[in-house]
Amino acid sequence: MRCFIGIKLENRFDKKIKNINQFLYQNGVRGNFTDINNIHLTLAFIGEINEETAFKIKEEIERIDISDLYLEVNCIKTFKSYLILEVEKTEKLLQVQNEVINVLKKKRVSFDEKEYYPHITLVRKCAGVRDLYLNEINKNINFKSIVSNVFIFESKRREKDNALVYIAL
Repeated sequence: MRCFIGIKLENRFDKKIKNINQFLYQNGVRGNFTDINNIHLTLAFIGEINEETAFKIKEEIERIDISDLYLEVNCIKTFKSYLILEVEKTEKLLQVQNEVINVLKKKRVSFDEKEYYPHITLVRKCAGVRDLYLNEINKNINFKSIVSNVFIFESKRREKDNALVYIAL
């Protein structure tokens, strides 16, 4: 199973993100928009692991102290070929991310070790982005999401339509 560890935003932000995506689309942005049900912040990308390992990781990450952890988003920007919501690198977020990494090391699970850049992907392979309307959107972006759980997600394709879905284990 293909897995990553991440955080889901509170449901109350779904409408705000849908509105941002709709504005982007109406203003010419094209690409692979992230399904609203897949919106998340990745803490560590793992890749292929077996089910037993996934559930051992799950048990460990459930013990991580996430009290006082929130995600603060105040900027939409381009990053490589993506359009993202940039998440503020708070001390608590970096602490939790580091604890996740320590769990993976303890379990001897390989993971993507590049420098951590907290962001929420809105559009992959995007085109048609104009700084003018990104500046307009950024005037209205400023929200915080309280974190209630850190999950290990399985990433898989749905059989009926081949859509990518992220399932919290």
